[in-house]
Amino acid sequence: MTWYEEGIRVVLGSLGLYAAVGAVFAIAFCLQGVQRVDSQAVGTGWGFPLLIAPGVVVFWPLLLRRWMGGASDPPLAANPHRGVSGIQDREMQR
Repeated sequence: MTWYEEGIRVVLGSLGLYAAVGAVFAIAFCLQGVQRVDSQAVGTGWGFPLLIAPGVVVFWPLLLRRWMGGASDPPLAANPHRGVSGIQDREMQR
C-alpha cells in the first residue's frame, strides 16, 4: 500500500467517524435540542426535525456549542436590508 492510499484511508475514516458522531448527535438534537435552541421550532411536529437532520449531521459541532451554551434563539442578522426596512428596530423593541 502506498502513502497516498494510506492517506486516503485515514481521510475517509475520519469523515466516517465525523458522520457517525453527527448522526448520533442529530437523533438527540432533533428530539430535544432543537426546541431549546430555537423557540420557533416548538410544536412543529415530526416533519421539521426530519427535514433538518442532514444539516444537523454536518454542522453538529456548531449546534452542540449553541445547545450547551444555553442559547435560546438564533441571533438577528444585522444587514443593510433589515436596516432599511426597519425590521431590526421593531424586533429589538420586543
